[in-house]
Amino acid sequence: MAIALVQSTKKVVTGVNNTTLAFGVNLTAANLVCLSHSHWEPNGSAITTPTDTLTHVYAAMTAEQGTGAQRLRSFYIANCSGGADTVTFDIAGAFTGDKTVVISEWSGAATASALDKTQVGTGTGTAVNSGATATTAQADEMVWGAMNHDGSNTTITETGSASLLQEHEGGTSDMPIGVSYRIVAAAAAYSATWTLGASNSWRAHVA
Repeated sequence: MAIALVQSTKKVVTGVNNTTLAFGVNLTAANLVCLSHSHWEPNGSAITTPTDTLTHVYAAMTAEQGTGAQRLRSFYIANCSGGADTVTFDIAGAFTGDKTVVISEWSGAATASALDKTQVGTGTGTAVNSGATATTAQADEMVWGAMNHDGSNTTITETGSASLLQEHEGGTSDMPIGVSYRIVAAAAAYSATWTLGASNSWRAHVA
């Protein structure tokens, strides 16, 4: 069965330590769930691993990106449980900050060893590029891309052949994020790219 997007949504909050985000419809057992968390917290607190009402044990796609106030990380669970589900996203410690979080469900993905090759990138400018993965181990995959930047109210545009999953371009007091995806059918090296409307420091990853 081909990989397909089932559902996705996002939430933007300011001045909080944690927030919850519910899937709009019940998860289907054995599907893939992918999440991204972007936040600004002035003390530089880390992103904690999300939890949910179905007690999934999420794995990180890549190491956390960012060492200062701005942080980015994505997580996944293959072979999920079925049922109503709400995800909790936390900032480490008791600190509060601004965050944008994304949740999604996918059908047709592998139920084991779902994470293949990954790559991370950082830089400054308007051209955002995760860098290319090593050649993927199999042909049929969903390629996940996520990025954030240090600016505010700046356009984020997916480039290449990626499709928009969720996006928040940021305002004067909240945290931007761009999440994209590609359904691919060939083993190859893949990257995730975006164009910003103004030059900013950014971080991005692909998985």
